[in-house]
Amino acid sequence: MNLETTAKKGQIEESVLYVDKNDKKTLRRYLLDNRIAQQVIVFTRTVHAVERIATDLDRNGISCSALYGDIAQQKREEIITKFRQKEVRVLIATDLLARGVDFPDLEAIINYEIPDSAELYTHRIGRTGRSEAEGKAFTFCDAEDNEKWIKLQLSLKRQIKIDDQHPYLLSWEKMRSSSQNNQRKGGSKSRKRR
Repeated sequence: MNLETTAKKGQIEESVLYVDKNDKKTLRRYLLDNRIAQQVIVFTRTVHAVERIATDLDRNGISCSALYGDIAQQKREEIITKFRQKEVRVLIATDLLARGVDFPDLEAIINYEIPDSAELYTHRIGRTGRSEAEGKAFTFCDAEDNEKWIKLQLSLKRQIKIDDQHPYLLSWEKMRSSSQNNQRKGGSKSRKRR
C-alpha cells in the first residue's frame, strides 16, 4: 500500500501539536472553540478514553457521541447517521471508525493519542478531506509519545508539520527531560532483569 497516495496529500492539512499530557483536554477545547468550526472526529486508542472525552464534552455543552466496538451494530449505525445529519458536532471513536466509513464534508480529525501504526494514521486522517474537500488532521503528541511519533513519521516517509501556534505548547525542555527519564527507566528495568 502506498501510504502517501492513500492519505490524499494536498487535500488534508496535517499537523502535530506538542502538548503536555495534562493539557490535552484544554487543547482539545481550544481547537473546538478556535480552529474547528464544524464537525470533527476525535480518535483514541481505548474505550475508556472515548468515554472520558465524551463525558467531558457533554458536561461542557458540546454535542457529541461515542463510538466503539462494544456498541451494538444497530446503535453504531444510528450514531453514524446522526453524525452525518449534523445532529452531533463531535464523534469520539476508537479505530473501529478509521476504515470504510465516509463523511464527505468532515472538517477535521483529532488524533488524541498517537496511532499504533502509519497505516492506522493514514486511515484515521482519511476520514477528512474527501471528495476534493479540504480537511485538517491534528495529532496530539506528549513527551511520552514523542519517540513513537518519530517512528511513525519514518514509516510514513515524510515529516508532519509542527503546529506551535497554540497556547499549550510543550516546551523542548520537558520533551528532553521526559526522553531522558524514559531512557533511565528502560535502563533500570534492564538492570533488574540481570
